[in-house]
Amino acid sequence: MAAKAPSTPPRALDLDQTLSSLPTPPPSTLRAHTRKLLQAASPPPTLVILDDDPTGTQTCHGVAVLTAWDAASLAAEFRATRPGAGFFILTNSRALHGAAAAALVAHICAALRDAAAVAGARFEVVLRGDSTLRGHFPAEPRAVESVLGAADAWVLAPFFLQGGRYTIADVHYVAEGGRLVPAGETPFARDAAFGYRSSDLREWVVEKSNGEIGPDRVKSLGLEMIRGGGSKAVCEALMGFDKGSVVIVNAACEEDVDVVVLGLLEGWFCFQRGDFIEMVWLTRESSCRTRKTFPFPHRCRIRVCSARNITNSTDFRFDTITLTRSWRLDCRWLLCSQNHRATRIPDMWPRFKTNHHRN
Repeated sequence: MAAKAPSTPPRALDLDQTLSSLPTPPPSTLRAHTRKLLQAASPPPTLVILDDDPTGTQTCHGVAVLTAWDAASLAAEFRATRPGAGFFILTNSRALHGAAAAALVAHICAALRDAAAVAGARFEVVLRGDSTLRGHFPAEPRAVESVLGAADAWVLAPFFLQGGRYTIADVHYVAEGGRLVPAGETPFARDAAFGYRSSDLREWVVEKSNGEIGPDRVKSLGLEMIRGGGSKAVCEALMGFDKGSVVIVNAACEEDVDVVVLGLLEGWFCFQRGDFIEMVWLTRESSCRTRKTFPFPHRCRIRVCSARNITNSTDFRFDTITLTRSWRLDCRWLLCSQNHRATRIPDMWPRFKTNHHRN
């Protein structure tokens, strides 16, 4: 879902009434399925959580917390971490000024990159921040990208049940008594170092980036999608977002987050398996003006075939490319899997052959 235009400021809501008016929550059995995925033969990369404050691990158990990031310690932790799991690094970067925090995160990411190479591990970074939106955003995620490369998307998920922090209709709330108070109207928003005005997270992203991240880059996983469509709908939405999007996760219970996590994992596994549906698009060396759409469950690869003479298969030429859309394929708009850039397939095959970047 694309970001919407700024609207009137949100108002405080009754907690119980609001939660009861939402769609039926997801089942509580999703984590068992997630654990099965994490025990697969090809588990996803190790998650390394960079925690900007010592309070971040208080609701966690059974996970290592590092307070040092020298090469030997990191390499040892990569080797000790079971497949599909992760570990924390306490950076305490929230106590630093913005430039120093970004430099520290970049330094740690470089150390992680080098240690992972030594240990033969793969990893991805999670930035654990404050559920009341205080922290070095977007400086820290940009610091990560400066070392590890641009991410497909940033996922913004400040929900925290134990602290009474909910995200509903893209507005972030703090529970106070029996009321949901928009975060921008709480004392947290008046923090001397990390103050903000916006409670709507779409507007908050634009505000905190001083407009460098425009509204068009902010996407949303709404509760209607999460609770109505489940992990499949989340997976399809994530696969369809443009590279470089900032994705807001709405959540009013922990099961909402479970759905999003499962959707992320399903997308990751689909991409790693290279699942594809082969479609042969036969054209002569002349104009092909047929426009067709086909339903697909997730991002996949197709083969586009052209022939000078359709009756002679030896003249076929093939390219393998990746779809930019996860639900419906428009034959003329595809994403090259190597350079992640949308490429239009022109009517004339010779132009496509000349301009398309092959794998």
